[in-house]
Order: sequence, then C-alpha cells, then structure tokens
Amino acid sequence: MKKVLTGLAGSVVVAGSLFYFGSSELIADEVNTQLETLQTHGFVIEDRKKDSTGDHFTISLADMHKFSKLIPEYEAVLLAEDKSALKEFKFGVDLSSSGSEVSVDIYPLSFPTSSLSVEDKAMVDRYIDERTLSLHLSYNSLTDDFQGALKDIDEKIKNAIGVKLTGLAFDGNFKDDKIALNYEINEFKIADNKKFIMEFSGISSEGTYEGLNYYISNGTTDMDKALVSIPATGTSVEFLDTKYKVTSDVKNDLFESRLSMVTKTVNSSIKNDKFTLDTFTFDYGLKNINLEAFDKLVNGLKKKNSPEVEKNVEDILANGM
Repeated sequence: MKKVLTGLAGSVVVAGSLFYFGSSELIADEVNTQLETLQTHGFVIEDRKKDSTGDHFTISLADMHKFSKLIPEYEAVLLAEDKSALKEFKFGVDLSSSGSEVSVDIYPLSFPTSSLSVEDKAMVDRYIDERTLSLHLSYNSLTDDFQGALKDIDEKIKNAIGVKLTGLAFDGNFKDDKIALNYEINEFKIADNKKFIMEFSGISSEGTYEGLNYYISNGTTDMDKALVSIPATGTSVEFLDTKYKVTSDVKNDLFESRLSMVTKTVNSSIKNDKFTLDTFTFDYGLKNINLEAFDKLVNGLKKKNSPEVEKNVEDILANGM
C-alpha cells in the first residue's frame, strides 16, 4: 500500500505540472487542449461538468506505461506498481480561471478498499466525504508564479495514532529549466498513544533548482524544533533552532555537492539520563563526481546489474572523488 500511495502522489503532482506548466498561455479556452494532453500521458478524465464557478471533473491514472515515459528514470519502479490498485485511485478537480490566473482544488474521491477492514473502510469514506485531504494550487501564466497550500490535518487513526499537519504552504516560479520553490510548515506531528512521538515545527525553506534533473541547486531550511521521543523508555532527542544549507553544481561534467547544518541546542535523554550539546555543527561535501557515470550507476542499481554497477563505481572514483 505504501508503494501504491507513493506512486499515486507522484501521479497527481505530475498531472498538476502538466496542466499548469505545460503552456505559458494557459487560459480558460485552452482547458480542452490541456486535458487531452493529460489523456495522452495515461490519465482518464471523467464526469466533466462546467458551471458558473468553473470546470469540475474526475481524474485517474489508467495507463502506467504511458505515464512512466514522462519520467523514464523511474520507469522500472512505476511499472512494478500494483496496476489494479492504482486504477482505484480517483481525484476530483475543481478548476476556475480569471484572466491569466488559474486556480485548482484537488481532493481524493476513491481509494483501494478491498483489503481494508470495515472499520478502516469507514475511516477512508469519512476522509473522502469531509475532504480531509485537499490541495489548492494557483498559477499565473504571465508571470509563471505559482502558489498553493494543503488543508490542515488533525486526525486520529483507530483512536491510537494521531497525525497533525498544519500550515503547509508553498510558492515559487517555474520558467525554462529553472524552478524557485519556497515552503513553510507550522507543525507536523505523529504520536502513537504516547509510545512514540515525532514532531517538527516552525519549518521554512527557500531553494532554486535548475539544469538536467535539477542537479544544480541552492537551498536553505530553518527549523525551530525537531523531536523524536519514546516516553516509556525515557529516550528522546530534540534539536532546537536548526539551519540547513544545501548546494550542488556541475562543472566540466563533474558534480559536486555540499550540506552544512548548525543546531543551536541538542537536548537528549537515554533512559532518563539527560545531556545537552550547544552549537552542534555538521558539514560535508563531495566533488569530482562524473555525472554520466553517476547516472549510469543509478540506472544500474535499479536494474540490479552488478557488473555494470561495478564499472560505474570505478568510473566515478577515477575522477578523484
């Protein structure tokens, strides 16, 4: 189920990208053309209606072979998915436009439920009826700016596991082969009846990505708090005021990357024995990575081709990594 959900999430994101970023002149009278484009990539459009508020339709992924051609580097993974289950995922789309701006709301209409218990199926049905999972997107075709937000989530699963996600919003710009993306999250928390707690809060990030497969990037992320705790054992670790910076570049076909992280305070407890670290710093870098060999290595790992993988590792090391 986890792999199916991951695959579906990717489908929705790509569908949204095709719909909004496929044309710089996207306006109301081009909707038909954009929907036809989605269908050529394996999606099915059903129950389309138009009223004074805009267009409304259902979208689902029916042909994984066509869809996988969009992202060939993940083709093997996508084609290994449970196709019958993927066809049971359907999303509702409400679309409206005004001038150069287009807005869309995406929400699930159906999930695979054949293997679920009666209780779990009732829970899924409630999420669908209440639109617990809902994503809003808007795009301006003149400026190439986009923004969006996920509806706040605060749910109990089987009265045991609590999931909370609030304030997830993003904005950015998409032009040529470069993406600027900023996002923020107020709080993300998962708790299992106090047996396990994972919590992140006050997250904000800014980044740019460009070039082939977006190997060239520059981004920073600030996080007020990160906590992982197992209360019953008295074990926990808490990071306060953390800043990340990630950069990567390609020079003369050689890839280089660097990550630096500074945390103002780390509070830790092991079996209730507590200790604190002040100004914890982590810094690493890689350079002189042959990009062509690296791409082949990734593809070889997916195909589980040992001789090819060994050769690609040798090629990577040959450049003085």
